[in-house]
Amino acid sequence: MGDLDQGLNLLDIIIKNYEKIQHNLDIRLLAGYFHIISQRNEQVFLEKIEVLSKNSIIKKYIPEIIMRSCRNDNSIKIIISLLQNNDIKLEFLHSYKLSGIRGNISEEILITLMDLFLEKFPIQGSLLAISSVFFYYNVYEFRGIESRDVPLEFTFKLLNMPAFWEKCDECYARGETYPNSCPEYWIETLEKFIEQYPEKSISFLSKIIEFFDGKSVMDVNHQQEKNLKRVLFFLSKMNPSIVWNTIKTFLLPIREPRSSFLAYWLGGRYENISPLTMFDPNDIWMWVEEDVENRSPYLASFIPAKLFHSEEELCLARELLIKYGDNYEKGKGIKVSDEQMNSLNIKRAKICPQWNYCIRPR
Repeated sequence: MGDLDQGLNLLDIIIKNYEKIQHNLDIRLLAGYFHIISQRNEQVFLEKIEVLSKNSIIKKYIPEIIMRSCRNDNSIKIIISLLQNNDIKLEFLHSYKLSGIRGNISEEILITLMDLFLEKFPIQGSLLAISSVFFYYNVYEFRGIESRDVPLEFTFKLLNMPAFWEKCDECYARGETYPNSCPEYWIETLEKFIEQYPEKSISFLSKIIEFFDGKSVMDVNHQQEKNLKRVLFFLSKMNPSIVWNTIKTFLLPIREPRSSFLAYWLGGRYENISPLTMFDPNDIWMWVEEDVENRSPYLASFIPAKLFHSEEELCLARELLIKYGDNYEKGKGIKVSDEQMNSLNIKRAKICPQWNYCIRPR
């Protein structure tokens, strides 16, 4: 239609028909029409979009029209102006969530728009911004094309937005909790950022540890915990000494949410590797030696439960038994009080519950 309508005679008719409908408009016809205009004459496209941005009914659809037709600095500036004047609601920006802001757009204009997303819609705007950063800088190196450096200040601000760290009622109302809805965007961007600015890694390490302080199991979503474990693993690969010297302070007292999270992570597996094995064994034994009676059995509770002998790889479980095995012999015959048993998270079976039960993490 746009190809045939060289004189743009149908444009006003299309717009008037949209104005009659007003609600729940399918804007694809108009967007396709504007796409043809942009290819034919970008200046005419911008003039027509500028006029449309003053239309009380159609202007809220401008972001989607631009998304589907012509994305460049000049067209994005129109969206920026509409956002600054509070003429666009969040629901009319969702087309940018999955593929972000791409096209022939300068970094300056991109960051200006992303800052407005964060200012106007702190939670959902963060999701829009992270997808845009992910694709704009080609963080994942799609099609073998090398990624671009991400900007320091804005990316650091974005990665630390509450949407990625807190339970958000707004996200739950939509059936999603970030970084759960698109975890790869946030995690991949964070890893790229730390590779580029390694001096910022300690900030995220501290934030993860702080995140679990005082939280119960109900306060942390499973996917959120999984994502933060992956970040910890990445940080540990980059600088195991700094990570160990930071987290060892928070491994005690036992059964606190934060220490439980760290212990469970250390003894788990990621990329077929137990995180505990990434650290210097001497640092681990030095930590145990500070309080052998309490820390050796605690370490035994999360150390990788795999015994082997190899010249190439150290078996931590075997070394633990060699170093502190006598402590367990001395502990035989010690009785557990009812009070201690009641403090455990016990799931009893229906049949013979007095002895048929499982002890689960808190």
